[in-house]
Amino acid sequence: MKRHHEADERQRIVHLLVREIGEESGAVEHLDAEDLAGLVSGSLLKTEIGRVENHLLACPDCRRRALAMQEDFEAGVVPILLRRATARETGGRLMGPRLPRRWTPWILGAAAALLAIVLPLTELFPFGSSRRAVTELSFVFRRLGNPQLGEKGAGKLRPAAPGSWIEPGQEIEAAPGDYLEALRADGSVWSLTEGDWSRRDVGDLRSQRLFERAAEGRALLVEMAAEAPTGAIPSAQKPRIIHPLRRIHDLRPPLRWAGGAGEDIEIQVHDEDSGRKLFSRRENGAAIHWPDEVLPLKAGGRYRIELRLRPFVGRPSAEARFEVIEEVEREELAPSLARVTALAGRGPSVLRAELLRQYGLHAEVREELERLRRSDSENVEILVRLKVAYRQLALLREESRTMAIIQKRR
Repeated sequence: MKRHHEADERQRIVHLLVREIGEESGAVEHLDAEDLAGLVSGSLLKTEIGRVENHLLACPDCRRRALAMQEDFEAGVVPILLRRATARETGGRLMGPRLPRRWTPWILGAAAALLAIVLPLTELFPFGSSRRAVTELSFVFRRLGNPQLGEKGAGKLRPAAPGSWIEPGQEIEAAPGDYLEALRADGSVWSLTEGDWSRRDVGDLRSQRLFERAAEGRALLVEMAAEAPTGAIPSAQKPRIIHPLRRIHDLRPPLRWAGGAGEDIEIQVHDEDSGRKLFSRRENGAAIHWPDEVLPLKAGGRYRIELRLRPFVGRPSAEARFEVIEEVEREELAPSLARVTALAGRGPSVLRAELLRQYGLHAEVREELERLRRSDSENVEILVRLKVAYRQLALLREESRTMAIIQKRR
């Protein structure tokens, strides 16, 4: 009972605050309750944002009230009170004189019929969208919203997703709120906002070389993505090393494996050059981070991972070898990675995955793309690249499963 009493008292106080703002807005030109509610809830119109922000810069009273309303909005109180306040200001009639109740079913039915007609049309003719032709070959690496890509004059569109290429002559359709970033042949980055292209970064030799190598490898990437996995699919019960494999540049790589989930597993890492065991761990999961107490790997070093199910007698095991790229190659890669981070941010990026692919670091490409897939599971371009990474690492089960998903979504 005490909690209900406190909640009622809180609602009463906020209700008084909303009414106070509404009453004072006409006298001293403070922001009214609707402005503050739109600001706090994020529903303020673009045309109103500037006016509200300018007033808040000059008015400490409204800043204080906005902060108070923000706290109440996060507590889930303000939306209910604002609806009550709006109804009270208009005498409980938001659309003028109230219609007889017998008309309500007819009005609702007409509204439903209108929506049934209009909503499908919005798919064919998006309101407020704009369509622009692309004049230069562009590699998409970031998007917000759902910008669409299609052939000039054609009605069929597909998402302009990270990892896709935009050919000269194709068209991009962008609705309000859509955003897209793409790399071009001179290394510059262009952003598309509501149909208008603008240069965001002038580019340099490193990003230009990244684009050139990506453009050269397009045909091979498509060809490898279309090839069926070769060889026998390993048993799901047998453990397999997933990462690291082949070549890496990370000196503290995570260790991942498949199979034996929930089992008591012993995993060991050995230095092949010195014959020394670096560490041994017992786990029952599917991954571990490189232990903090263990020294990092060496550039140019060769290593072996062993994974065994306990008890050892008669149980399957797994083994894999990998190497860290030489210091010269690491020094060459480092500034390019820094450049990509400046363009695409520190999170997972198809641009970073493409750079790692060009250096043959397919295990780290797979790591990058799997993180991207978790955030954009419908992106076919990411799946295509991931399928190729699995092929390069001879992960047949993962390659086969990814290819089946690609075929369903195309």
